[in-house]
Amino acid sequence: MVPASLVSCYNSQELDCYKAVTPATAYSQSANFCSKNRFINGFKDWPGIQYALNDLFGSISYNWKITWKPNCADGQLTFNVGQPIIGFSCEDAMRLAFDGCNDGGHGGTVEVGCLVYHFNPVNQDDGICSLPFV
Repeated sequence: MVPASLVSCYNSQELDCYKAVTPATAYSQSANFCSKNRFINGFKDWPGIQYALNDLFGSISYNWKITWKPNCADGQLTFNVGQPIIGFSCEDAMRLAFDGCNDGGHGGTVEVGCLVYHFNPVNQDDGICSLPFV
């Protein structure tokens, strides 16, 4: 298991910007994102991958991103995005980025080896909520 100290949360937003985010959708769409990218290997100076999906009504944008941690060199040249370490998957990282943050569903990041997993739902309905990954 990845230590909770490697979880960083995005700033909580005012005006209930994330009230419509459902955990079930967050989990299932995170699993979908991870399954599509499970055979990718991240490496130093890798540009990363990013994906966004709007919910059925277009009001919530679910945003995922996986990047290489800047200046990371732990002796391992690559990390598999789907299973960065034994016993911890991409789905585990995305779920922890969502559940491990008490920020109204805004999500956060989880560092696993040299990879950083980002999960950030954004409410697009009222035009006052932040852009992804802030």
